[in-house]
Amino acid sequence: MFRSFVILGLGTGLLFCTRERKPSEAQLPKPAPRFEDYPAGPPYRGAIAPPRLDTPGKKNYRTAIRYAAARGPEFAGHYAVASWGCGTSCQLHAIIDLQSGAVYMRDLQTALDVEYRVDSRLFIMNKPELARQWCMEGAALEPTSSYYEWTGSQLRLIDSVYQCPS
Repeated sequence: MFRSFVILGLGTGLLFCTRERKPSEAQLPKPAPRFEDYPAGPPYRGAIAPPRLDTPGKKNYRTAIRYAAARGPEFAGHYAVASWGCGTSCQLHAIIDLQSGAVYMRDLQTALDVEYRVDSRLFIMNKPELARQWCMEGAALEPTSSYYEWTGSQLRLIDSVYQCPS
Protein backbone atom coordinates (compact mmCIF):
# COMPACT_ATOMS: atom_id res chain seq x y z
CA MET A 1 0.00 0.00 0.00
CA PHE A 2 1.29 3.45 -0.80
CA ARG A 3 0.41 6.77 0.76
CA SER A 4 0.98 10.08 -0.95
CA PHE A 5 1.90 13.29 0.80
CA VAL A 6 1.97 16.71 -0.86
CA ILE A 7 4.22 19.35 0.63
CA LEU A 8 4.00 22.88 -0.77
CA GLY A 9 6.85 25.27 -0.36
CA LEU A 10 8.33 28.18 -2.29
CA GLY A 11 5.89 27.75 -5.15
CA THR A 12 6.82 24.15 -5.90
CA GLY A 13 4.78 21.11 -5.19
CA LEU A 14 6.72 18.05 -4.05
CA LEU A 15 5.16 14.62 -4.00
CA PHE A 16 6.53 11.96 -1.70
CA CYS A 17 5.43 8.35 -1.80
CA THR A 18 6.03 6.24 1.23
CA ARG A 19 5.36 2.55 1.67
CA GLU A 20 3.30 1.61 4.70
CA ARG A 21 5.21 -1.11 6.52
CA LYS A 22 3.47 -4.28 7.50
CA PRO A 23 4.73 -6.03 10.61
CA SER A 24 6.85 -9.09 9.96
CA GLU A 25 5.53 -12.48 11.07
CA ALA A 26 7.96 -12.40 13.99
CA GLN A 27 6.33 -9.16 15.22
CA LEU A 28 2.76 -10.44 14.99
CA PRO A 29 1.35 -12.02 18.13
CA LYS A 30 0.98 -15.75 17.67
CA PRO A 31 -2.55 -17.05 17.92
CA ALA A 32 -3.34 -18.98 21.06
CA PRO A 33 -4.47 -22.59 20.73
CA ARG A 34 -8.25 -22.87 20.38
CA PHE A 35 -10.64 -25.32 22.01
CA GLU A 36 -11.99 -26.26 18.57
CA ASP A 37 -8.56 -27.53 17.50
CA TYR A 38 -8.56 -30.23 20.22
CA PRO A 39 -11.96 -31.93 20.00
CA ALA A 40 -13.05 -34.57 22.51
CA GLY A 41 -15.68 -37.26 22.23
CA PRO A 42 -19.27 -36.68 23.30
CA PRO A 43 -19.95 -36.12 27.01
CA TYR A 44 -20.05 -39.32 29.07
CA ARG A 45 -23.56 -40.32 30.14
CA GLY A 46 -22.85 -43.52 32.07
CA ALA A 47 -22.44 -44.31 35.75
CA ILE A 48 -19.77 -42.28 37.52
CA ALA A 49 -16.98 -44.39 39.00
CA PRO A 50 -15.96 -43.39 42.53
CA PRO A 51 -12.65 -41.49 42.51
CA ARG A 52 -9.67 -43.69 43.42
CA LEU A 53 -8.02 -41.95 46.37
CA ASP A 54 -4.93 -44.14 46.40
CA THR A 55 -2.26 -41.69 47.63
CA PRO A 56 -2.01 -39.47 50.71
CA GLY A 57 -2.22 -36.35 48.51
CA LYS A 58 -5.45 -37.50 46.90
CA LYS A 59 -6.89 -38.43 50.30
CA ASN A 60 -6.06 -34.95 51.64
CA TYR A 61 -8.35 -33.38 49.01
CA ARG A 62 -10.99 -36.12 48.89
CA THR A 63 -13.92 -33.77 49.52
CA ALA A 64 -13.11 -31.46 46.60
CA ILE A 65 -12.35 -34.44 44.35
CA ARG A 66 -15.60 -36.21 45.22
CA TYR A 67 -17.69 -33.04 44.74
CA ALA A 68 -16.13 -32.45 41.32
CA ALA A 69 -16.80 -36.05 40.25
CA ALA A 70 -20.43 -35.76 41.38
CA ARG A 71 -20.94 -32.75 39.06
CA GLY A 72 -20.36 -35.02 36.06
CA PRO A 73 -18.30 -34.49 32.90
CA GLU A 74 -16.81 -31.01 32.43
CA PHE A 75 -13.62 -31.67 30.47
CA ALA A 76 -12.56 -33.77 27.48
CA GLY A 77 -15.73 -35.82 27.31
CA HIS A 78 -15.53 -37.92 30.47
CA TYR A 79 -13.45 -36.00 33.00
CA ALA A 80 -14.24 -33.68 35.89
CA VAL A 81 -11.89 -31.03 37.28
CA ALA A 82 -11.55 -30.35 41.01
CA SER A 83 -10.01 -27.07 42.20
CA TRP A 84 -9.17 -25.74 45.65
CA GLY A 85 -7.11 -22.93 47.13
CA CYS A 86 -3.58 -23.38 48.45
CA GLY A 87 -2.83 -19.83 49.59
CA THR A 88 -2.76 -16.37 48.08
CA SER A 89 -2.82 -16.56 44.26
CA CYS A 90 -2.54 -20.33 44.40
CA GLN A 91 -4.91 -23.03 43.23
CA LEU A 92 -4.43 -26.78 43.01
CA HIS A 93 -6.40 -28.94 40.59
CA ALA A 94 -7.14 -32.60 39.95
CA ILE A 95 -8.51 -34.24 36.82
CA ILE A 96 -10.88 -37.13 37.52
CA ASP A 97 -11.71 -39.83 34.95
CA LEU A 98 -15.41 -40.47 35.53
CA GLN A 99 -15.32 -43.84 33.74
CA SER A 100 -12.40 -45.42 35.61
CA GLY A 101 -12.18 -43.33 38.80
CA ALA A 102 -8.51 -42.46 38.13
CA VAL A 103 -7.39 -39.14 39.68
CA TYR A 104 -4.55 -37.11 38.12
CA MET A 105 -2.94 -34.41 40.26
CA ARG A 106 0.61 -34.05 38.94
CA ASP A 107 1.82 -30.47 38.28
CA LEU A 108 -1.63 -28.92 38.44
CA GLN A 109 -0.92 -25.70 40.35
CA THR A 110 -1.91 -22.29 39.01
CA ALA A 111 -2.06 -18.69 40.16
CA LEU A 112 -4.89 -17.51 37.90
CA ASP A 113 -7.35 -20.41 37.63
CA VAL A 114 -7.92 -22.82 34.74
CA GLU A 115 -10.15 -22.97 31.67
CA TYR A 116 -11.49 -26.06 29.92
CA ARG A 117 -14.57 -27.36 28.10
CA VAL A 118 -16.38 -30.68 28.03
CA ASP A 119 -16.06 -30.90 24.22
CA SER A 120 -12.30 -30.27 24.08
CA ARG A 121 -8.99 -31.79 25.25
CA LEU A 122 -7.45 -28.29 25.59
CA PHE A 123 -6.64 -27.30 29.19
CA ILE A 124 -5.51 -23.73 29.90
CA MET A 125 -3.58 -22.90 33.04
CA ASN A 126 -3.82 -19.25 34.08
CA LYS A 127 -6.86 -17.92 32.25
CA PRO A 128 -5.85 -15.36 29.59
CA GLU A 129 -8.40 -12.75 30.70
CA LEU A 130 -7.11 -12.96 34.28
CA ALA A 131 -3.45 -12.97 33.21
CA ARG A 132 -3.97 -9.75 31.20
CA GLN A 133 -5.01 -7.99 34.42
CA TRP A 134 -1.39 -8.42 35.62
CA CYS A 135 0.17 -6.47 32.72
CA MET A 136 1.79 -3.74 34.78
CA GLU A 137 5.24 -2.71 35.89
CA GLY A 138 6.36 -4.67 38.93
CA ALA A 139 3.43 -7.13 38.88
CA ALA A 140 3.73 -9.93 41.41
CA LEU A 141 2.53 -12.55 38.92
CA GLU A 142 3.84 -13.56 35.50
CA PRO A 143 0.99 -12.86 33.02
CA THR A 144 1.53 -16.03 30.98
CA SER A 145 -1.10 -18.61 30.06
CA SER A 146 -0.02 -22.19 29.39
CA TYR A 147 -1.95 -24.35 26.94
CA TYR A 148 -1.96 -28.14 27.33
CA GLU A 149 -3.47 -31.05 25.46
CA TRP A 150 -4.95 -33.84 27.59
CA THR A 151 -3.61 -37.20 26.34
CA GLY A 152 -5.83 -39.38 28.53
CA SER A 153 -3.29 -39.70 31.34
CA GLN A 154 -1.31 -36.44 31.37
CA LEU A 155 -1.19 -32.87 30.12
CA ARG A 156 1.19 -32.26 27.20
CA LEU A 157 2.40 -28.64 26.88
CA ILE A 158 1.43 -27.10 23.54
CA ASP A 159 2.46 -23.50 24.10
CA SER A 160 2.86 -20.70 26.65
CA VAL A 161 1.64 -17.24 25.68
CA TYR A 162 2.69 -14.01 27.38
CA GLN A 163 -0.58 -12.08 27.64
CA CYS A 164 0.67 -8.47 27.67
CA PRO A 165 0.96 -6.34 24.53
CA SER A 166 4.56 -5.53 23.63
